Amino acid sequence: MRLFSCGATDGQLVVYFHGAPGAPEECQLFDQQAQVEGLSFVSLDRFAAEPELQGEAFYRELAVEILASAGTAKVHFVGFSIGAFIALQTVRHMQGRVASLDLISAAAPLEGGDF
Repeated sequence: MRLFSCGATDGQLVVYFHGAPGAPEECQLFDQQAQVEGLSFVSLDRFAAEPELQGEAFYRELAVEILASAGTAKVHFVGFSIGAFIALQTVRHMQGRVASLDLISAAAPLEGGDF
């Protein structure tokens, strides 16, 4: 998966999960403030994942990508809209390496029930 980054190059890692519609390039909106605060934002292009990655395999792969970027540090997560659901599913595979989880305008997937 492609990884988009902004902010401080050596700051605390914050993973941003965008909504849909939306794009990983949204993390650029945080660039200036992230530099001031010493935060390194990354966002994965989850729409570019291999098509066979479905369900739990998809969330595990996101966690693998994030852990590879994090080194030994704990990771901060931000999920916006449907990205909040993706963040919740991904943190379950982070092997205890989650520092925080912030959900903004959280939304559930419409195929999750009869709405």
